[in-house]
Amino acid sequence: MDSELESKLMTVRAVLREQGLSNAEIKQGAERGKIRLWGVPTADMGRLVLPEHVEYVPGAPRLTPGRDVAILYRDEDLAVVWKPSGLLSVKAQGRGGERDLVSYVGKLFGQAFAVHRLDEQTSGVMMVALNERTQFEIKRLLEHHDVERRYLALVRGFPSEERWSMETDLVRDRGDGKRGSGQGDDAKRAFTEFKLVEKLPGGTSLIEATLET
Repeated sequence: MDSELESKLMTVRAVLREQGLSNAEIKQGAERGKIRLWGVPTADMGRLVLPEHVEYVPGAPRLTPGRDVAILYRDEDLAVVWKPSGLLSVKAQGRGGERDLVSYVGKLFGQAFAVHRLDEQTSGVMMVALNERTQFEIKRLLEHHDVERRYLALVRGFPSEERWSMETDLVRDRGDGKRGSGQGDDAKRAFTEFKLVEKLPGGTSLIEATLET
């Protein structure tokens, strides 16, 4: 890791203490989802991060970090939502009794329409349309690659290259919320570019993935 970058790293707790929060406020904020790392609720107060990535949001809705859905943005047409790992994006065949993110958003705001999805075990940010017109427009933008989709991921180890890419054929999910690679008439070509963002302590890396699917 770059020594200059490493010297700037602080624990989330230390950043919050510098912002003037007491230990009691930090503990309560972590338990209630009011501490954000890269805009996402976190309870990992010992994680080493750059201070500018940490935010305390006292007015945020109460939730359990890593387990609950978090509404990051909403207007009359669109909701931007954090999906935790283990939650279906949309209803899956044969699993009608399980919660899914789009149905949850629909209960909050009256109606909701899917425009894309994340695998069940993947956590991340999703767009959810709040009316059919917006659903149509966003799907059109996605199909024409007019929306840039970038994802951040923490991985073990350090990649051998700063940038690389991967191309594969995705097939429809099997009804269990997961999609795989394979051959078939319904297979869709997917191209993803990766970039190393940071080498982090503990032998982990932060990478950025840009989808060109």
